[in-house]
Amino acid sequence: MKAAVMYHVGEPFQIEELELAPPRMNEVKVKTVASGICHSDYSIAHGVLKVPTPVVLGHEGAGIVTELGPGVTDLLVGDHVIAALSPTCGQCDMCNEGRPYMCTEMMKANTYCAMPDGTTRLSKNGEPIHQLCAVASFAEEMVMPAGAAIKCDPDIALESACLIGCGGNYWSRRGYEYRQGKTRHQRCGDWLRRRRAFDYSRRTNSGCDHHHRHRPDGRKTPIGNAAWRYPHDRPF
Repeated sequence: MKAAVMYHVGEPFQIEELELAPPRMNEVKVKTVASGICHSDYSIAHGVLKVPTPVVLGHEGAGIVTELGPGVTDLLVGDHVIAALSPTCGQCDMCNEGRPYMCTEMMKANTYCAMPDGTTRLSKNGEPIHQLCAVASFAEEMVMPAGAAIKCDPDIALESACLIGCGGNYWSRRGYEYRQGKTRHQRCGDWLRRRRAFDYSRRTNSGCDHHHRHRPDGRKTPIGNAAWRYPHDRPF
């Protein structure tokens, strides 16, 4: 499978032949039809946002399901799907409260560029390749959490639908919160609860060894006390 791999900031991506592991529990494999290029991808490529490397960027993906992992019951092979930022694990506090768009697993996928279990499905010659947001849509195929694969009407052009997974997801979520009459303080409270849940899961997850967040000025700050990292991670 071909993919565009970023090895170093500021250098051209390399088109590489990578190995893609089959989907595990509650994961799906998707043939990539289209992918948008988000400003986050641009920021990572130019060193504004720091992520582990080597990495396959891209999270505004859309495609067709080709394989189901164990435990996947709400999707079928052949379904057209859009990749969403939230893994929607169905087990964290936010998912259990009916707020899957704030799934705490999303923070781990964004920070570590890996699946929620801390591993990655991409590799080259046995060496792991990170996948941005647990999606990595700059590749011919993707393996992602089943909760991140949102089924859409097959008549919708995937070249346009792929953009919904990031920008559309962010602004529709904010619009929903405003329509629900949430105040700025309530939105901040939601974010802090998700942040604390993630910090707790980070401390208890030995599979994730990136304990600091890198800043553009080269300094490091503990993940739990860092400034905003991604636009969709702001509470207002």
